[in-house]
Amino acid sequence: MIDGGDHNRCGERRRENGMQLATSRSLSITIGALAALTAALPAARAAERVTLRNGFAMECSHHVEVGGRVRLFSGKGDDSYIEFQPGEIVSFEKVPDPPLRSPIRT
Repeated sequence: MIDGGDHNRCGERRRENGMQLATSRSLSITIGALAALTAALPAARAAERVTLRNGFAMECSHHVEVGGRVRLFSGKGDDSYIEFQPGEIVSFEKVPDPPLRSPIRT
């Protein structure tokens, strides 16, 4: 004869193991999602080095093609840019953003 107390303890253990497994899966999914977002952030923030056909190289924050021309943006916003014909641009290279400057204290 099985003691009812032993049977209940087995059921509780199975329930606890099931909850631990579900919690472990949720934690793994959360960690995976955070890792993917973290990996994407540096790429999203990276500046670009642009080499022109005439040999001149410059850095821009990002570029966009609009109306058959390429706009090179000097900042994170879309209000300051220089336009070029696509044939004038030889290459784009991702470069890390420069470090943020500390405010000057007087």
